[in-house]
Amino acid sequence: MHTLSPIELYEEYLELRKIKLSFEQFLAFVTYYPALLVAKTDGEVDEKEWSLLQSLAIQLATDTVSPQADKEELKDYIHLFFDEFQYIMDHLDLWDRKFIKVLRQLVANNTLITETVEAAVASLASASKGVCEKENTMIEYLRIELNLPDLCKNSFGNMSGSSDQANFQKKVRWQEMFTSLWLGF
Repeated sequence: MHTLSPIELYEEYLELRKIKLSFEQFLAFVTYYPALLVAKTDGEVDEKEWSLLQSLAIQLATDTVSPQADKEELKDYIHLFFDEFQYIMDHLDLWDRKFIKVLRQLVANNTLITETVEAAVASLASASKGVCEKENTMIEYLRIELNLPDLCKNSFGNMSGSSDQANFQKKVRWQEMFTSLWLGF
């Protein structure tokens, strides 16, 4: 199978989903893909994980929607991102290889994306009852597939309870990341 470029994946995804996302917003969405895999790994996304996914959707919308947008537009994007999280988790068979291959390209060229991926994965993995064996297996798969030797190796000891989201938000620096990404394509 041909490895899609980020722009090709963006065009294919939007063509199928018929949604309105800028390329920048789509790249932000793709960085959360590994966290979605971890959330879905044990076969059931629990209430804490859904809550964290809702928070991630809010963060995505807040960070990628124009500051001039009104509250309704921001709310619409929050719902859109959350709906797309749900869609992706229900259609992993269709998107997994494509998202992983594009994300591998993105993390190879940007340390800020690597930090975002790691923070999101660690947050979701430790969101409920700690990191289970299946989640560890998924993290190992992601570590190999994305060529990230340090993925989550130091995160779980520092992440506990309500501080997960605060730690996550400290690590995410969207404006820098997307400015550098945008200039690269």
